[in-house]
Amino acid sequence: MKLRIKTLSDALVSSNDKPISIYDNDIIYDDIGLPYIPGKRIKGVLKESALEIVEMYELSGKQDFLEVFNLLFGSCGYQQSALAINNLYIEDYEQVKSIILGKRHENNNLFTKENIIDACTTVRYQTKIDDTGVAEEHSLRNSRVLRKELVFEGYIKVENINSETENLLNLAVSNMRRIGAKRNRGFGKIRATIIK
Repeated sequence: MKLRIKTLSDALVSSNDKPISIYDNDIIYDDIGLPYIPGKRIKGVLKESALEIVEMYELSGKQDFLEVFNLLFGSCGYQQSALAINNLYIEDYEQVKSIILGKRHENNNLFTKENIIDACTTVRYQTKIDDTGVAEEHSLRNSRVLRKELVFEGYIKVENINSETENLLNLAVSNMRRIGAKRNRGFGKIRATIIK
């Protein structure tokens, strides 16, 4: 199945590897400058979303999804996950990458790695305010974030999928609302859908 995610607000899907950067927080991008979302991050957000679905159904008393949840995501030390998610890349990634590389081959300076990153991102600044309403010294931080309205696509694979696992997966994807760092502060609003 194909997973499609559209950013509805700026999103900070940052890297654990801290490259040398002028930003306190930076996004993840490939060698030509196109941003992507690691499958591991998506799986974590999807697991959190699926757990919310399991809890909602438990409270309603209608269906017990816990066994299906453990099948999809595994259970600590007992059961391996049946779910695998590839990295999500910009929509039409191969075509976009081919165009960029072609333009670079023509020595077109508009298609540098930095320009590609800048086209997909914006910079946000934040500072800490003290009790008197004044910015604290040395508290200014900057983050390079994905722009809203970007579309990412990748693939989900589930071993031995059945109607129950597919149902929980669809509900969990529909329930996904935010991704990335600072998602409780207005960043990372998304719309996620599954395309069969």
